[in-house]
Amino acid sequence: MSDDPNYVHAHGHAHGHESHGHHKFDPANVARLESAERLAWLRPAELLAHVGVRAGMLLADVGCGSGFFTRPAAAIVGPQGHVFGMDPSAEMLQACRERGVPYNVELLQSGESVLPLADASVQFVFLGFVLHEAASRSAFSAELRRILKPGGRLASVDWVPQHEEHGPPTAHRILEADAVAVFARAGFVDVRCERWTESHYVVTGGV
Repeated sequence: MSDDPNYVHAHGHAHGHESHGHHKFDPANVARLESAERLAWLRPAELLAHVGVRAGMLLADVGCGSGFFTRPAAAIVGPQGHVFGMDPSAEMLQACRERGVPYNVELLQSGESVLPLADASVQFVFLGFVLHEAASRSAFSAELRRILKPGGRLASVDWVPQHEEHGPPTAHRILEADAVAVFARAGFVDVRCERWTESHYVVTGGV
């Protein structure tokens, strides 16, 4: 969940469309994810409601980080719903625990493109600043589709590819059209993109 200029740089190992550098968020900077300014800027509860998160849903917050989107998602899905907060980083999951885990949230350590959920197990998949970090976007998006129930929905928020003082380097951001294409190639339908802020866009799609 990289939403900060302080990154650990890595290189993709695959070829073709998957041959690109990618950035991982440095857990040492986790406090920046929880700032009041970021909360006011991104309006996570409003964003989640806007993309279709509803009461009673089973939701996977993939790359949940410190729980910035996990906690408002838990409040929306309520007592009849459940949120699986997943992250490859044990440090980020611990940071999430330290901020308090709602009663209807289960935290799970995942691989990047191997998620610890059964096929067709959730109704909604949410990605907060995750797609641009994936070493293999095709494998990652296929895994997201695998865990969604028929009729399920996905939403991915990420950075507009423009030069800014905050966020990942411009070269490591994903064009809106390319993000749409990643999910369309994985078999998502009705894939659309819209701006959320001057710096962020959100892609939605279904299965």
